[in-house]
Amino acid sequence: MKSQSAMEYLTTYAWAILIIAVVLVSLFALGIFNSGSREPKAQPGSCSVVRNIYGGAQLSGACTNNIPEFVAQFNGQTADIKLPASARPFSAFTTSFWINPSSWSNDQYPGIFGGEGLGATSGGIVATLDGANIYFEVQNGAISDQLLIPVSNLPIGSWSFVAFEWNGYAGANAINVYINGVLIGSQSGLTGPIAWGPQQPLFYIANADDGRFFQGNMADFQVYNTSLSANGIETLYLEGIGGTPIDLRNLVGWWPLNGNANDYSGNGNNGVETSISYSANWYSSYTAP
Repeated sequence: MKSQSAMEYLTTYAWAILIIAVVLVSLFALGIFNSGSREPKAQPGSCSVVRNIYGGAQLSGACTNNIPEFVAQFNGQTADIKLPASARPFSAFTTSFWINPSSWSNDQYPGIFGGEGLGATSGGIVATLDGANIYFEVQNGAISDQLLIPVSNLPIGSWSFVAFEWNGYAGANAINVYINGVLIGSQSGLTGPIAWGPQQPLFYIANADDGRFFQGNMADFQVYNTSLSANGIETLYLEGIGGTPIDLRNLVGWWPLNGNANDYSGNGNNGVETSISYSANWYSSYTAP
């Protein structure tokens, strides 16, 4: 009798239980149960840098480090953001961003920096994928300074903070790569400063010269014309994915990628988008520092 009752119960309510299970799985996938879904969101353009004619700069607006409403999605096929040449850093720089790769195939660039060297007079800053490693490179003509970081340090399907620093002052010529505020790799005594050439009139986010593109999400892309300290990079990481720049005087460009590719550094280096989409349901893979 008990077995019969149990079978009747399952027969009667199995469809209801299945429907509830499907609904719960869908809600989890949408991030409804993630704490980020209940946090206040920073609206596109809610915080920016204002500069005056005397060289001063200050943050303006709702600069509360709230997580962004949107993040940029790159399709791995055609998506990139082209930036003006004035957005390129030079002999010392720091670039930081949040990244969530959906693929690390052997036929794509993270393409995080624009313009691979195209000849003896050109130079560039690139992140190149080769097998299981990412080459963080500073190129000067035919010479390329490289630092290899295993892609396992940037796991697929979760957000990581990356800072790539180049110090070309006083012959230091050093590359440092930080992931989630921690120095992962360092190499000094390299070849020399960048020599940008006429083949590279633009700077890019997520582009490669030979058509291999990054696939995944990106947010809060910042570029500085200085080599930030380890403490400064850790500060940027601890601010989280909605963080604001920490050195406004040396800030070249700030692209939160929160719904658009505009530059909020006060320098007017707005990006031109190709095949970019923006996701509002992205927080399930993000954990605040």
